[in-house]
Parts: sequence; C-alpha cells; structure tokens
Amino acid sequence: MEGIRTIHLAVSADEDFFPTLKKSVEDYASALDVSEAALACVEKETEQLFEQELSAWKDSCFSLEISAEPTTISIVVLGADHQPVAKREIPVA
Repeated sequence: MEGIRTIHLAVSADEDFFPTLKKSVEDYASALDVSEAALACVEKETEQLFEQELSAWKDSCFSLEISAEPTTISIVVLGADHQPVAKREIPVA
C-alpha cells in the first residue's frame, strides 16, 4: 500500500443502513493491498464500532472518514458539527 488514501461518506443513519455501511468499509479495506489477518481485524473493528458506538447515531446524520496509510486504516466518525466522535485505528502492516 502506498501513500494515504481517504474516502468520506456522508451518512443518514437508520438501522437498515448499518449493514450496507459496514460492507462499504470492508469493501474499501479489501481493495487495499493488505493481509488476510489485517482484513479480518478491519471487519472485527468495524463491527464493534457500529454496534457499540454508532447505535447512538440511529436516525441522525454523520460523516464517516476512512483513511488508509502504509501501516494503519483509520475509521473516524464525524458528528453534524464535523468534529470526531469516535475513531478506530487498525494496524495493517
């Protein structure tokens, strides 16, 4: 993996959308050149983030920023004021 790659998703959260959002994060991670162990870790961390932290965001709007760096994938949840409210950093090296 070379350089930093970032995607930004604006999300209107409802319960039915979370599986789609989780899949989007996993698809992004799998498109990167990382190990199977790193992909499994991304899937686990994403699931925990959505189940534990994003449940409070149901029926509201937020943004999700996913960045891939040479050694980590970062998932940052930004509230309506564009301030970070939750973050996960997943090692991929």
